[in-house]
Amino acid sequence: MKEKMLIVIILFFGMSVVPWAEGHELESQLSSVEKPVSIGNNGDTYYVGGDGPDNYSKIQDAIDNASDGDTVFVYNGTYVENLVIGTLIESKKIDLIGEDREITIIEGKSGGDPVIEINSIDVEINGFTVRGNISGQDGIFVDELRSDVIINNNKIINCAYGIWLKVTSERNTITDNIISDNDFAGIRLQESDRNVIADNTIEDNGDWGISLESLSKQNNISSNEVIGNNGGIKLTGNSAQNDIIANNIMDNVLEGILIEQLSNSATVMGNNITNNFGGIKCTSSNQNTITNNNIQDNNMEGLLYVTSKDSIITNNNFIGNRRQAAFRLSSRNDLDENYWDNWIGFKLEMPIFQKFPKFICGFPPTFDWHPALEPYEI
Repeated sequence: MKEKMLIVIILFFGMSVVPWAEGHELESQLSSVEKPVSIGNNGDTYYVGGDGPDNYSKIQDAIDNASDGDTVFVYNGTYVENLVIGTLIESKKIDLIGEDREITIIEGKSGGDPVIEINSIDVEINGFTVRGNISGQDGIFVDELRSDVIINNNKIINCAYGIWLKVTSERNTITDNIISDNDFAGIRLQESDRNVIADNTIEDNGDWGISLESLSKQNNISSNEVIGNNGGIKLTGNSAQNDIIANNIMDNVLEGILIEQLSNSATVMGNNITNNFGGIKCTSSNQNTITNNNIQDNNMEGLLYVTSKDSIITNNNFIGNRRQAAFRLSSRNDLDENYWDNWIGFKLEMPIFQKFPKFICGFPPTFDWHPALEPYEI
């Protein structure tokens, strides 16, 4: 009798649990359909815009209510706000995610404050058009002493500076953004170290596409399209040990790359530097490595060295520049195995001439002792 009673209890319990489990699973599925899945952090998700009954209408309100580890997800629309993430007192380690960067727009209000100001570490901005509304309004501003900020997959347009990393910010990542039509530099770093700037399109900005200033060191600038700006990439103010690798730098009004003011030990490798006013200009900066670049069709010098020394310049293509290279008061630079499509300005295609060292204009005299016979594939 006891055994029969036990069987009945087990059957009853099983029949009641199965419908509850199926209903709970269905509820979870519906929730995932109605709300986009949070990406990035593992905390709560706050929704802005859309049709949800508890969704916020303003992005700043959602940011203010979020805590470390939370995500603020913004549905498509235009939001006229100046956003502030974190304060000197309260950190906001959050992800701010837009539904679609083409039509999820944050447009700054008047007043001159940045469209987005980041005063916290470990923040991600992803999936927005960030648009300035008045002259002098920066796009995304990362304040002092902030690190591990990710700015990915955004459009930053019609601002003063597009993205500005302020003094002593470091280890930030700027990737896969379109940064265009800003008044000044597309990306500006000040005393900001060990950042990654990669796979961005930076075009038609009123100053330099990328400007590293005031002791900005050990940054990686790679695989960017830097096109049609006032200047391409600038290292200045003792911004040393930076890598400029595999970028396409074209059609800029000034130099494709400018290295100046003791910005030593730069590595410039694998870049296409074409149709700028000048290709690479290096002034008062030493111990740089310039290798495997295609330097072509620039309106003045492909390479201009002024009061700079102890650099290695190898395996580059110099093709169709008005003057391939010039050295002024620059000594102890090692030129070797570069390809030159002319020699002292004249086409000399006979094999015997190709075996001679290439004389480079300037004082003291500079030579490429083993010029390449064919251009490199870069």
